[in-house]
Amino acid sequence: MKEANIRDIQHNFSKILEWIEDGEEVYVLRRKKVVAKITSFGLLSKQKVSLPEFYKRAKTRIGSAKGKSISDLIRSDRESGIS
Repeated sequence: MKEANIRDIQHNFSKILEWIEDGEEVYVLRRKKVVAKITSFGLLSKQKVSLPEFYKRAKTRIGSAKGKSISDLIRSDRESGIS
């Protein structure tokens, strides 16, 4: 476990990233109080992450668009001379 304040992180970010890549946990301090913990993401990247099916959920909640498409509306406005 290592500690770094905001100033250290700003000025030595690459060094702190090396610590994290080596498996160290870095505690971020602000005014001598811990505000965050930075750990390596390496262990989690090996696991398969399932993402929610946002498009499918949105399609079932909202449904498909009703009426003419935007391009059809613009085309009909241009053809009728409305600007």
